[in-house]
Amino acid sequence: MNLYPGERKTLRFLAAFQAKHGWMPSRQEICEGMGWTSPNAAQDVLKRLQKQGAIVLAGARCIRIVCNPDEYQEEDAPTKSELYNRRNKVSDDSRYKQGVPWDLQTR
Repeated sequence: MNLYPGERKTLRFLAAFQAKHGWMPSRQEICEGMGWTSPNAAQDVLKRLQKQGAIVLAGARCIRIVCNPDEYQEEDAPTKSELYNRRNKVSDDSRYKQGVPWDLQTR
């Protein structure tokens, strides 16, 4: 499973907060811990982590970590092309070719 560096950092923050306090942080506490200004940013990252299968969301503070956050090292970070493909929804088998008009790619 590849996580963005910010997702991996958030996952580690969740595990550390739970180990220290005994409960999961609120969205506002996640923002404060991560240096963000909006609780929506925390919610977006939590939804991405859930989509990746790293956590399970069941309510306001009901966050369950499914994977070990320490198993993700720097070499697990997505490459620049993988990040570009994820952001722009470009698949590896796409017909996109640099500098070639779309109508010429199908021939």
